[in-house]
Amino acid sequence: MDEKTAVAAAVELYEQGSTLDHVAARAIGVEPGDKATADKRYLYSSTGAIGRVKCVDPSKLSKVADGELFTSVRVEGGPAAESEILALITDYTDAMADSAACRGDIW
Repeated sequence: MDEKTAVAAAVELYEQGSTLDHVAARAIGVEPGDKATADKRYLYSSTGAIGRVKCVDPSKLSKVADGELFTSVRVEGGPAAESEILALITDYTDAMADSAACRGDIW
């Protein structure tokens, strides 16, 4: 191992009504009960985070899939600053809002 920090990211479809804690229980690097933002859209720690995607046009996704999109990031090779993890998940989740995933092009 080269002792460098690596980051993995994903976007996944979960059943409608899934909570952050539900998704965190299945994610790596974040746990149910980790820090949540005031709007309850993000859950994060020094080793990972998840976010709820707000699609620009959710009707496009609902035509091909029944569920909600969540993003996740995880850090390997050592923990990172929580503020950096939160910034990363926020930017990544916002970028997904008008992505192929939200348009239903990959489901």
